[in-house]
Amino acid sequence: MTTPHDQRRVLLLERGFMRPRRGRPVHGVELHRLLAIRALVSRGVELTVPLERSWRPILEERLGDDMPRIIEIPYMRRRSLTALAGAFTVMRSRYDVLLLGDPDNGIVPAIELLHIGPVAPRTLMLSHGELKRRLLARVVRRRRFDILANSRLVADRFRPWSRGRLSIMYGLPDAERFTPRAEPRPEGEPIRFGLMGKLPSPSKGVETALAAFDMLPDDVRAGSELHIIGYDEPPAPPAPDVHMRRWVPGAEIPETLRGLDIMLIPSTWESFSQVSVQAMLTALPILVSDIAVLSEKVDEGGGVICPDAASLAEAMTDLARNPDKRRRMGASARETALRRYVWDADRFINEHLFPQRSETEQASTQQQ
Repeated sequence: MTTPHDQRRVLLLERGFMRPRRGRPVHGVELHRLLAIRALVSRGVELTVPLERSWRPILEERLGDDMPRIIEIPYMRRRSLTALAGAFTVMRSRYDVLLLGDPDNGIVPAIELLHIGPVAPRTLMLSHGELKRRLLARVVRRRRFDILANSRLVADRFRPWSRGRLSIMYGLPDAERFTPRAEPRPEGEPIRFGLMGKLPSPSKGVETALAAFDMLPDDVRAGSELHIIGYDEPPAPPAPDVHMRRWVPGAEIPETLRGLDIMLIPSTWESFSQVSVQAMLTALPILVSDIAVLSEKVDEGGGVICPDAASLAEAMTDLARNPDKRRRMGASARETALRRYVWDADRFINEHLFPQRSETEQASTQQQ
């Protein structure tokens, strides 16, 4: 079946695809990008993706019939050289849009090369992190890129540099997989607090979570467990009721979350925090640190802002002792996530990837 997006050609230059996988799990932004690719191809977008050759079997396994056109590139010892090789391969081709996936300093030479042609009349940059390096900042300032940021925090980083359209849109492309548990937890089972992320990482706040768990009153601690999830090689747990767990494959994350009661996110830095939204969709209350990208997620009552370990322990105690409040807060979190943080592929295509095409089609429809 044809769609309004047939015959529109897009070149995706994705930072994460420019280096070998080497057995690392696919998670975070990379997982989001694979799901987005599948959504675009299934809607008739003609997508070309240069990538380091070890990525091909991963895409074939995860995308099935919704495969883009792949250009395999051998790894050139550095991500910047691999990206340049990919740019050389496609620079004589022409596309409607050059789509940049979370670029950083390493792929700036490839971006510059692709603009010599140029390969496309328009560039759209997807950004999920801080604008850290001045070289990339200078490129953004010199080139008229449209930028789609994943949060207000990231958008504000680009504002002094951007000459094109700056917008904010992000969300989970597989949100339907994240649902609350079907049955209430049986009485007598422990309250399970969880922290999930790619570990070890000092920004995820593991030490804060452990300190807060140690501060719980004896009666609450006796009926609770703390699950720290996300290690390649889990360290020894500091206590029997603390569980240090391996990273969970994407297919297992929904069921893992349904096994928890309360999600802790005491991070010192996040650009979006997919796990917060996954937990919200699962109807878990989220207890978050006082940083903008997290505090905005609980502004309608789906969680609590906890600036330090003491306030985190206080909120943990309150929710452990009040199951009705826990359920109400979780329901509010899910409602907020469904309204704000579900990725809409059609909206992305019509408003950001091909905005002029969308406006033309709408005008034509109105005339009819």
